[in-house]
Formats: sequence, C-alpha cells, structure tokens
Amino acid sequence: NDYLHHYSCPDNIHDRIYTLLNNDHLTFVSKERDYYRNDYFACKDNTKCIGYDSVCDLVNDCGDGSDEVNCTNHFKCKSGDQYIAKSQVCDGYIDCPDLSDECNEGCSKDIIEGYALKTFSWIVGFLAMIFNSLILFHGCKSLRGIRSTVGLLNKLLILLIGFGDFLIGTYLLSMSVIDVSIREKYCVEQVKWLISSSCTVFGVLSTTGSQISLFAMTILSVLRCIGIKNTMLLSHEHSKRKMWAINISVVVSVVLLSTLIAVIPIVSVFEDYFVNGLSYDPNNPLFIGITSKETHFHMISAYYGRAKHRNISWELTHKLTENMFSHNYDGIQKSRVSFYGNDGVCLFKYFVLRNDPQKMFTWATLMINFLSFMLISGSYIYINYMSMKSSRQLDVTGRSQTNKLVTRRNQRLQRKISIIILTDFLCWVPFILVSGLHTLGVIDASPHYAFFSIVVLPINCVINPLLYDNTVSGYFGKVIGTVKTRVTETKRFSEVSSVAESFNMQKIRQSVGRRISKWEVPETIPERVTETIPETSVPGVSAGTIIETVGEASDIVSCA
Repeated sequence: NDYLHHYSCPDNIHDRIYTLLNNDHLTFVSKERDYYRNDYFACKDNTKCIGYDSVCDLVNDCGDGSDEVNCTNHFKCKSGDQYIAKSQVCDGYIDCPDLSDECNEGCSKDIIEGYALKTFSWIVGFLAMIFNSLILFHGCKSLRGIRSTVGLLNKLLILLIGFGDFLIGTYLLSMSVIDVSIREKYCVEQVKWLISSSCTVFGVLSTTGSQISLFAMTILSVLRCIGIKNTMLLSHEHSKRKMWAINISVVVSVVLLSTLIAVIPIVSVFEDYFVNGLSYDPNNPLFIGITSKETHFHMISAYYGRAKHRNISWELTHKLTENMFSHNYDGIQKSRVSFYGNDGVCLFKYFVLRNDPQKMFTWATLMINFLSFMLISGSYIYINYMSMKSSRQLDVTGRSQTNKLVTRRNQRLQRKISIIILTDFLCWVPFILVSGLHTLGVIDASPHYAFFSIVVLPINCVINPLLYDNTVSGYFGKVIGTVKTRVTETKRFSEVSSVAESFNMQKIRQSVGRRISKWEVPETIPERVTETIPETSVPGVSAGTIIETVGEASDIVSCA
C-alpha cells in the first residue's frame, strides 16, 4: 500500500508491526490471528484508516470524503455528502435530497417526452374536442324527432360515445397545456405535481371518458346486432314516458359504472389498496422523494426495533411515523400519492407488479375492457356476415339498379365494420398484453405511460366520430364538395370566356373584311359554344354585348 505510512492513523490501529515497503518507505502491518495484513486505506488527513471493503461503498467513512473521491461506481449528490449508486441515477426515483440524481443534463424530464408525442397530443386533443363537439351539438338537436325506443337509445349511445371521447380530448389538451406551462421546472416540481389534486382530477377525467366511450360502444354494438337478428325489435313502440325512462336508465348506468371505476381508487376508505406512497417535507432528510410502504416498514422496524406484520396499514404507518418526530413544530408534514400519481401523465395505473395491492382492481378493469372488446368484435362480425349474405343474395336475384345501390351500401358498411374492429383491437389488445408482461416481470412498461396515454388509448376518440355518426364526415364532405364545385365552375367560366373571345374576334374579321394573321381563330364555332352563344340577327345587338352577358351570368353561377 503506497499510501499507508508508518505514521498513518496512529489512534485506531495499535498492534502494528513496522516493515519496509519496496525499499522505499516505512509502513506497517497488523496481525490477524494467523496472518498479517496491511489492506488499510489511509484517509486523506492520515488520522484514520479503514478497510478496503469500506472504500467506494457509497458511505463517507473517512469523514472527509477521500474514500469515495476516485470511485467510478457512484454519483455524488450536488448538495451534501450523500453518494448513490450510478444505477440509481435517472431511474425515475428520487434518491438525492436536492433531486440532482433525476434533474440534471442527462435525464431532466417533461410530463410528455419528445416532440413527436407533444405534437401528437396537441393534434389528437384538438381534433377530438372539435369532432365530438359537432357530434354532441348535432345529436342533441336531433333528439326531438326520434319516436322509437331503440332509435332514441341508438342516438343517446352515440352521444355518450362522443361525450366520453370529448373528455379524453379535454384530458389530452390539458396535459399539453400543463406540459408547456411547467416544462422548465417540472423535474424539480415533479413530486408536487404527482401529489396535487389537479393530477388526480385529470386521471379521473381520462378514465371516466375512456370507460364511458367503451361501454357505450359495447351496448350499441350489441343493440345493432340484436336489431339485425330480430328486425321486429326495431319497430316495437313504447309510450313516450316509458321510452325516455328506459333510455335514461341505460345512460345513467353507463355513466355511473364508468365514474365508479375512476373514483374508487381515490376514496380514502380504500387507501391501503391504492395509495402509492407518501411525500414528506423536502427539508426532511429521512424521507426523500416518494416513500413507499416498504421503505416505511424498514424505517419503523429500525426505529422501534420490532414489527410483527410487514404489510401494516397506512393509518398505523401515519401514527408510528409521527411519533418518530418532535411535535414542537406542528409535527411532520406529509401528503398522499394517489393511484393516479404514478406518472406525470396521471393515467390509470394499468402497469402493476405482482406485489402491488391494486393489482386485483387493475386486472379486473382490464378484463372488463377486454370482454367489452370481444362483444364489440363479435357483434360487428355477425353484422358483417349478414351484410355479405345479403349482397350474395342480391347478386343471385339480378343486377338491377336497386340491387347495385344496396350492394354498394353493404360494401361501405363492411369497410366501416373492419375499421371499427381494427381500431378497437389496436386500442386494447396490445395494451392488455403489455400490462400482462409487466405484471409477470418480463418487461418494465412504466417508462412508456406517456406513449400509451397519448397514442394508444386515444386512438378511438378521433376515429369514432367518423365511424358512428355521419355528422363530421358529412360536414367535411360538404366542404370538399363546395370546393370542387367552385373549382369546376371557375374552370368552366374560363373556357366560356376564351371561346366567347374567339367568337368576337371572328365577327370583327368578318366586318373588316380581312384576316388578322396574328390570331389563329377556328373557322367553325364548337357545338357547345353555339349552344351557349347562339347566332343572332337582332338589330343593335353586338357580339361584345353577348360576351358581357355570358360573363355576368358566369359570375352569378360562380357566386351561387
């Protein structure tokens, strides 16, 4: 040991034997049973020696930090003398009191990471709100004209789908706005955001909207399947009061069930199942960042010396923790991290591990959603089968104009059904598969919450308005048709003006009695011009007047 001299650490190693090291300087060894050792590390001030098993162990054993200075396996927090393993840097968990392990140039984060996700969130949120606002506005206006129970229920379910998708669009736009507003300071205030009531509200909003849309689509698909199978059901009539009572009960049931799924995790009675941890005053060095129940158990065991049950309740944890601190300064300040505070996007905690207490609730919700997807797919597959069967029967009966129209309508229906099944599959099946792999420990899907909350789950909130109602597609169809009409009329106006000018030039040459070689004018006027500008022998009417009249008429058509 080149750094261990005979005068090093005189106070803590007394049974030393001096010897010459490499004929260079005097050092010492100590006797341990049957062997001699000199594997001591001399601290910088030479007043203390420690064993090499205490060097680079993330603990300042020397007191001056010299045993941790040249180590490559650790990260030193910016403030204080705390060291953490390099594997703890940028791992999503706060280990340094000053947050320097997570808020630095290498891993400082936003609520929504990457410009692609940020842009996608703005676009999808904006389109979802616009499209579904049109659905809700137009649908509410058309409710008065519906007379049948099934027809009214069909329209109300479409409105529910639009309402749920509108909530998802609101959630996406809100996340985008918040991401921009606290972008520079989010990393430092991450814990403050995760424990905030705003994060919980947005989590409940997105979950409620997603479940309302899914349940409404499920009931609507089953209703349409039954209607195809038994057409007599569609003509069944009820009194107006009974008709509204039936439909309102269905709508209220969908909303209540969806809200219940979203709200249960934040009810204080169930905190032992859904609270993810506690956040303490940043000035408290004992609890850093978000402290889990497991960490609390180790702290309590170390302080009190015993603990019977590892899985103690949060209520008992609160009491035992408070007794560890003085009450002279109003005790210790802490806040709960709710079920939705597991990530910055405040999404429902779909990615759970085997030891998570909320895993049963999460997987029950996922299985309900998967069953809904299966009902939607099965219903539309049956409708698609009946549509194809109807088309084949029409082909057998003949190729009349009516049959062709019905066949085209069936083909459009089949394409729409295929899109519905595909989008629902992409929305839920990969998501459930990834959740299962995360629970089994095969992959860690936690870093991908933002991707699933912005890209995967909101797929339907923009596509549904185009599939379940003709309001949005009809509106854009009218806009596109108007543009095409304007372009066509402008083109026709240009053609008529050009032909009229040629006609006028021909009259001028005839009146002058000579040819103007500069212009190549056709000897005969095309048939369409003859129809548009007929020959006239009315006295006092010149060809120029005819041109002006055609121009004025074209302007009127163009502006109509």
